[in-house]
Amino acid sequence: SAAPRSPYRHLELCGIALGIHKGSLRLFALHPACACEISVIFVAFRYILTGAAASHRPKRAVEIYACSCAFPKAGTNGGEGIVPNRGREKRSLMTESVDRQTAVLRLRGADDILILCHKNPDGDTIGCAGALYLALKALGKNAAILCSDTIPKMYDYMELRWFDGSFNPAFVVAVDVASIQLFGENNNVPQYAAHTNLCIDHHASNSGYAYETLLDPGAAAACEFLLDVIVDMGVTITPQIANCLYTGIATDTGCFKFASTTPRTHMAAARLMEAGADVEKLNARLFESRSHARITAERMAMESLEYYFNDLCAVICLTWDQIESSGVAGAELEDLTSLPRSIEGVEVGLTYRQQQDGSFRISVRTSGNIDACNIARRLGGGGHARAAGCEISGNLDNAKHAVLEEVRKELQRCGLLDQDAG
Repeated sequence: SAAPRSPYRHLELCGIALGIHKGSLRLFALHPACACEISVIFVAFRYILTGAAASHRPKRAVEIYACSCAFPKAGTNGGEGIVPNRGREKRSLMTESVDRQTAVLRLRGADDILILCHKNPDGDTIGCAGALYLALKALGKNAAILCSDTIPKMYDYMELRWFDGSFNPAFVVAVDVASIQLFGENNNVPQYAAHTNLCIDHHASNSGYAYETLLDPGAAAACEFLLDVIVDMGVTITPQIANCLYTGIATDTGCFKFASTTPRTHMAAARLMEAGADVEKLNARLFESRSHARITAERMAMESLEYYFNDLCAVICLTWDQIESSGVAGAELEDLTSLPRSIEGVEVGLTYRQQQDGSFRISVRTSGNIDACNIARRLGGGGHARAAGCEISGNLDNAKHAVLEEVRKELQRCGLLDQDAG
């Protein structure tokens, strides 16, 4: 099926993209292949978005005359401002921050809507997708959900419609996805992720890949403030929608135990309980049940336990072979990330999970004033102050060395480790 419509479509076919951000022209390469000596001239380009028919896109008029640029030859250092293409990451200059009312207008004005989750889906991205799908369905919209990876069975109580290619998406919305690399590569997700109209997220590290972004970094979960978005859309919070939203809030806060939990988080949960969320059954399913595979994986992980920096940092690791042999599901692996940090005296917990391609996915959990996002961000990742993550290619020793070096710096910054500590 064709990719969704994009205001930059014709330019993207040329391997470049153009955007307007707060009145400033932005022009950049989309693919490494564009880093060759070419000159592109756009003459009398005009793009106008007005009227109810385009109410789901930014209402603006853009006129560009004789705007030209030249890309450097491959292997040269010319072209200041042109940066290497990391995966399919777009420049953050493309995005425009919007408020809740604007996001509501976009969603109410759109149809044929595709909702994208992040890879290795957790309760927040799935809960957002399920709740938003049900809300759009209540408004008579045609919508469906797409994810690069299989949804864990523990979330099969949600009413979800999976995208089967039966319609051509005209509007793409991403939920709880901080950067374009987090979409994954399966199920044709990349072709839609590259044209994300609206991103709804709560990660302060959001890279700004979408045309418009509704961001609330103060929310403990994306589901926490999606509740208000859905209410403002004029949709009644049904028990089914409440179950989806409660799932996201409960899982992203560790059943309200994490430092990100605020009074606002509890108030949102209370509203969902009043709307009919089956909290008792949801909590039992999400937090009080462990599969045999999960217990096996936990045993393997704890056998790898190591301590660093005067026991302030604890590390566990699972290789791909161990993950495969245990049969543990991805969602249950997420639960393992809290283990090293839960050890008495440990301020930083690191969980290394090898991926099928040999790379390592690292989860960082911290306490006190130690910023997990600082650690992950310097390695190309991101997240929150107490929970963050990144991915590193190479062998385990190299991955450990890279992350532990950043942990050392963060412990020294917080005064927990001497500056001359190695």
